[in-house]
Amino acid sequence: MNFYTPPINDDKYVETLSNVVADKYLSLDLYNHREEKLTNKFLPPISSLELYINLMLNILSSYERNNPNATLIVDLLTKSLSISRCTLNLLCEGYETEALTMWRTLHESECILILLRKYGDVAINAYLKHMEYGLMYKDMITDKDHQNALFAQMKEEMNKIGLKSKDIKKYIEYGWLLAIEDSKNVEDFKLNFRDGLENLAGLHRYSQTYMTSSEILHSTPLLIYSNKRYFYYLTILNLYESFFRIEEVFTALFFSRINEEARNKYLEMRKMYFSQLLQIHQRELIVFQTISKK
Repeated sequence: MNFYTPPINDDKYVETLSNVVADKYLSLDLYNHREEKLTNKFLPPISSLELYINLMLNILSSYERNNPNATLIVDLLTKSLSISRCTLNLLCEGYETEALTMWRTLHESECILILLRKYGDVAINAYLKHMEYGLMYKDMITDKDHQNALFAQMKEEMNKIGLKSKDIKKYIEYGWLLAIEDSKNVEDFKLNFRDGLENLAGLHRYSQTYMTSSEILHSTPLLIYSNKRYFYYLTILNLYESFFRIEEVFTALFFSRINEEARNKYLEMRKMYFSQLLQIHQRELIVFQTISKK
C-alpha cells in the first residue's frame, strides 16, 4: 500500500496538519466532554472490588484458555470478571445506565456459571453441544457434512419435544437446560432467560432489575430521563451481589488447584477485603433504600 508523503516545504499541508492536531488536542483533552461523576476509582466501593477482581483474573490467567471442551468454566469466569471490571469503569466515567446494561450481560453469565458448577458434566456437555449448534446455525463450521449432520440431529431433538422451525434460535440458546433433570420441576419452565435460565439458577428475584436493564438497552424514555444516583446504586448493588456468587464459584472450583504461594496470597486478601466488600454492600444498600423512598 502506498501512502502520500507530502514534501517538507508544502506549507498548506503543514498548516492543515497543525490545525488537525490542535483540534484533536483541544477536543480530546481541554474540551473533552465529561459526564457528571458520582464516584472514582479510588473510593472504596470501586477500589476494593477492583483489587479483588484483578487478583482473581491474575490467578485465572495461569490456566489454559479458549479451548471450550476443556476450559469452558475458566473462560466464563474470566469473561465474567472482565465484565465486572468494565462495569466499574463505566460507573467511574459517569455512565450509570450503560453500566446497568453491562451488569445485564454479567447476570446472564453468572446464571450459566451457577448451573455448570451445580450440575457438572451433564450441563457442561449439553452447553457445549448447543454451542456447536450455534456455530452450525451461523454457517461457521467448515466441514459441511458435519454441519448437515448437526442440523439433522438438532431437528430430530426439536421434533421430539414439539418445537418447530421458528423455535430454532431459542432451542440453540436455551435447549441445553433440558438436559438438567431439575428443569422438569420448575413451574412454568420455558426456553428463555427469565422463565428458564434465570429461574433454574435460583435468581428469579433479579428479573425486575433485568427487565429494567432491558428497557434501557432498547432506548426507552427510561434511558433518556434516568436518575443518575438511582441507577448508580442499583448497578453497584447488583454488581456486588453477582460478584459474591461468582467468587463462590471461583473458590469452590479453583482455590484447591492453585499453588501454595498463590493460595496464601488469595487467603490474605480475602481475609482483609471480603468482609469489607460485605460492609460496603450493606452501606450502599441503606443509601439506595433511602433514595428509593423519595
